[in-house]
Amino acid sequence: VEELNELLAVSCDWLHERISRSVGEGRGASSDELEAYTKVMKCRRELARRNTNTQMTAEECLFAIRSAVHS
Repeated sequence: VEELNELLAVSCDWLHERISRSVGEGRGASSDELEAYTKVMKCRRELARRNTNTQMTAEECLFAIRSAVHS
């Protein structure tokens, strides 16, 4: 669980930096990036509440990041 929490934290930081950079360059963030950030934050909350299956949470996070990267 700790390792997944770290993955989610790093993912949030990375997405935040990516979104901030896009906005700073005047391009704006893509909907996929914003959706991924929202999804990863949701996963973090669910993990903190122990309300989730860790494997499913990790998969959900990785799929969201993949969508943001390919946007």
